[in-house]
Amino acid sequence: MNIQKYKVRIFGIAFIGLCFVLLNSQKSFAQLYPLGSSLYQNNYLTNPAEVGSDDKLLVNLAYRQQATAISSGQISQSATVGYSLGEKVGLGLNILREEIGLFNATKAVATYAYHLPLNQNGRSLSFGLSLGIIDQQINTSDISGSIDDPLVAAFNDQGMYVDGDFGITYTENNFKLQGSVLNLRSRLEGEEGEFYSFMKSTIFAAASYKFNFAESTSGISLEPKLCYRNVEGFDDIIDGGVNLGLIEDKFNVFGMYHSSQNTTLGIGATIKSILKINAMYTTETKDLSGYAGSNFEIGMQLALGVSK
Repeated sequence: MNIQKYKVRIFGIAFIGLCFVLLNSQKSFAQLYPLGSSLYQNNYLTNPAEVGSDDKLLVNLAYRQQATAISSGQISQSATVGYSLGEKVGLGLNILREEIGLFNATKAVATYAYHLPLNQNGRSLSFGLSLGIIDQQINTSDISGSIDDPLVAAFNDQGMYVDGDFGITYTENNFKLQGSVLNLRSRLEGEEGEFYSFMKSTIFAAASYKFNFAESTSGISLEPKLCYRNVEGFDDIIDGGVNLGLIEDKFNVFGMYHSSQNTTLGIGATIKSILKINAMYTTETKDLSGYAGSNFEIGMQLALGVSK
């Protein structure tokens, strides 16, 4: 069988599988605006099985500001650290903070991942589990009027609670198939997310394949990717796009169209294989047109050294 046809068949099977998941989903629980850094730069944001898959100590930072028709738009910040402890074990830390108007929330989880080689031909299966806390608060300093409302006090007194994520990744050379269940507490107890988009995320799936054309001396790569998400209160979402790498991935340009009828566009650069920087722009969705505007994001990745 022709190798190229074999690769295409694999990608087609992944596409059918994701559509099957979509058709059988029962409820919506994810965000309209995932961090753009999760698309290509930092898969750990959406799948704990991705931590430690690289033999370097990776530090990722991301900041996103949303432009809205109201005075206080959504701000999202993330910081992750991933480390490969030997050939099969990955350890990580994932911190995410969101501010929406008066409300803010912080999620901090520690992650353990196990990477199991299936053969000597690049096949592997990875499992990841994150466990940590979520803390929600109303910022009383921004309240106009009395801050003695008992409902505000009750909300702030509820304290932190434990939550976690679980993910699986199958890789075969340049092909990758991912699936994850995020915010397990909400999923298992049937509770809907509160005010924060990351708390509403419960299901994520993705398939991608990276084509390298280095043999043509152009150093070009092409990575199409298909993702599936749920969104509480909105239709389920399919994301489809491609990342174009230039000069052996020293520069990249990517675009992703979301079935929520908006688009994410980005550009990035790698400096001496140590520092990666991506800038992203996401247009507003059709359902939130005129209320929640477009958003801008910057992501940075530091490869601090080889762990083995």
